[in-house]
Formats: sequence, structure tokens, C-alpha cells
Amino acid sequence: EKITWEELPVIPNAQGLSGAFAGVSNGAIIVAGGSNFPQTPEGKAGSRFWYADIYVLSDAEQEGWQTGFSLKEPLAYGASVISSQSLILIGGSNAAGNHKQVTQITWEAASRKINQVSLPPLPHALSFVGAAEMDEIVYVAGIQTVGERSEFINIFWSLNLNNLEAGWESLKPWEGPVRNRAVVVGQNTGYRKNLYIIGGEAQIEDEKGEIQ
Repeated sequence: EKITWEELPVIPNAQGLSGAFAGVSNGAIIVAGGSNFPQTPEGKAGSRFWYADIYVLSDAEQEGWQTGFSLKEPLAYGASVISSQSLILIGGSNAAGNHKQVTQITWEAASRKINQVSLPPLPHALSFVGAAEMDEIVYVAGIQTVGERSEFINIFWSLNLNNLEAGWESLKPWEGPVRNRAVVVGQNTGYRKNLYIIGGEAQIEDEKGEIQ
């Protein structure tokens, strides 16, 4: 097997985007939301800006990114998974803090429009989570802050896309230290389903109460 690399048209944001949602819907690449420091870099105490723009690349050989689409509000640093012909955006944050909204985005190739549908929200507002989809079930793994002393716990939730009325189900999380920003990948071997949680960051509180 061979992997062939090639460059695609540049995202139409001169500063680039951090924490954007990304995936594929009906053959089109979608990049949504994200943030950056458009004026002063973060290392020089710059102010972060959050975006609601949605970019669509439906045919890299003939067109550049299609613009003019927007999320309902600026958002970044959530998780995104591909399910069927749609892209699902999970959680995230903006200047107002973390969010628990879940949105299904579908590219309508014939009308060249973006369709957005709200799905059941997360049980708690979260960002920097990982997610994967297997057989119409979305799994989310990350950490949640509880209590006044910033205690961190692992969270592991699932949403059956064929039974949205049931909402998110809380599952037994993995053993070991709490971590977020992990890569979450699902695999169906034909004999059983596996979910891999790879890497990530642990968050601990020091003697001064600061997160390290």
C-alpha cells in the first residue's frame, strides 16, 4: 500500500486556525470554527479571536474553498466525527467558556448549501475532548471538572444516533490518570469493536491551586 501526499488550496484565513472542527460530508471537506490571534501573538499577550466561519472544499482540482457559511456562534476546541454523510461537532469553547452543544453538519452537494441540525447536548459543557463513531454510536472521552477545588474525573459518554431521544449515556471510563486532548479512534474488526484512547494531557493542581 502507498500513501500519496499533495497540497490542497490554502484555508482562506491569513492567520491560520487553531482548534477548528474538520471532517468530510458528501465528498466535501469541511473546516468549521477555530481561533487565532489575528493582531498580537499569544506569546506577546495577544487577544484570542474565535470564528464561526465554515469552509467547504468540494472539488480541489477545479475550485478553492467555498465560503459564506457560518456556525450559529463562534466555537473551537471541541471534537468532530464523521457519521454517514455528515460531520458532527461536539462541545468546544469560545470567549464565553465551554459549551455542551452538539451539531450535525451536512453538505448538500446539489444545492451547494450547509444544513445544520442540533443533536442532544452533552451532559456537561466540555472542550478538548476526543470522540469517535462506530456503527451509528458516538463515543466521547475526556475530563470533567467537578467541585470547588477543581477535581478532575474521566468522562466517557455515548450517543446512539438511531435513538436520539435517549440522549447521552454515561459509560464506565478507562482506568488510569485523567487526561484530555487525547486522540480517540474506533475500530470494528468484524469480531468485536475496539475504542483506542491515545496520548493526551493530564491536568494536576499544584500547591498554589494552579493547573499544570
